[in-house]
Amino acid sequence: PAPAGEAARPAAPAPGYGYLGPGGAGNAPQLVRFLGKGGRAPVLNKPSTYGGQRCPAGTWFLPAGGNDSLAARVTAAGLGAAVVPVASGLSQGGIDLGSENVVAVKMPRVALVGGEGVSATSYGAFWYFLEREIGMPFDAVLAGDLTRMDLSEYDVIVVPDAFGGATGKPVQDALKAWVERGGRLVAVAGAAQSLAAVAEVKTREEPSDSATRARALAGREEREREDWRQQVPGTILPLRLDPAHPLAWGAGTDGRADRAFALHEGGLVFEPAEGVETVAYFPKELARISGVISPDNLKRLQEGSWLVTKRVGQGNGVLFADDPLFRLFWRASQPLFVNALLYDAVP
Repeated sequence: PAPAGEAARPAAPAPGYGYLGPGGAGNAPQLVRFLGKGGRAPVLNKPSTYGGQRCPAGTWFLPAGGNDSLAARVTAAGLGAAVVPVASGLSQGGIDLGSENVVAVKMPRVALVGGEGVSATSYGAFWYFLEREIGMPFDAVLAGDLTRMDLSEYDVIVVPDAFGGATGKPVQDALKAWVERGGRLVAVAGAAQSLAAVAEVKTREEPSDSATRARALAGREEREREDWRQQVPGTILPLRLDPAHPLAWGAGTDGRADRAFALHEGGLVFEPAEGVETVAYFPKELARISGVISPDNLKRLQEGSWLVTKRVGQGNGVLFADDPLFRLFWRASQPLFVNALLYDAVP
């Protein structure tokens, strides 16, 4: 629902040089509102200390210079209780607030792809999250229209879980041309598997031809047992994050910036490779936290990339092996998706 009226929002203190505020999904609606009203807010890309306060990478800086009536803007955005004023841009450790070592952030122009071949439940979750949970404006577009649209109107195109012709060769070609001109493609689960070619990312290979032949020669009962071993109906698995990567800022759990958890199904995983940035991966000696998965699949997923990003021309592709908004109840991966919307994270 829309937040309470501005009078009910805590007033921001006097800003001084500006404000510092935590990033992450928890403050995403307020930060999106601030950006949407023309606010300027670079993000620290290294841990730093100001006025004795330690700020992790991913902290937002809302400068008084360049943001007229900053206190009123921050109050109207609902950030009054979340920000801390700073008297100076000089740090006691880390980077100065006037440094170029920050990530510039602007309000992205977003398209959300739906239509035939796109999972209705995945699409609905993305729609609700963007519109109702973080207040991010977006255009709903049909997958079948991507080949004849002017995609230059968008900075980010999000493709929920999809299958079949929704992400076929004509769509791949249209999206790749758009990415090369500077677009950012965010694709998840089935869509990420078929659109991996756009970002020139390889998925981990399926069994070899000899294994396929052996399966074809096996009896019915053996094939049924093999089918069960290959299924991944849903399991909770640990992830290792790169805490220095912008897409991982604020996504750690249990006080650890390098640890998170994925709700994994289907068995998709990306192959680590030179030139592909791995933001999150399944660790070695992988063990399930909960759910159903065979030992063979656990072994296959080990040291496989779960979230990757790669520069393609002037743009980049961001691929999630699973749906980070799965039915809107798996909150652990939502910060990763918010970061994918806001940060152009590939150098």
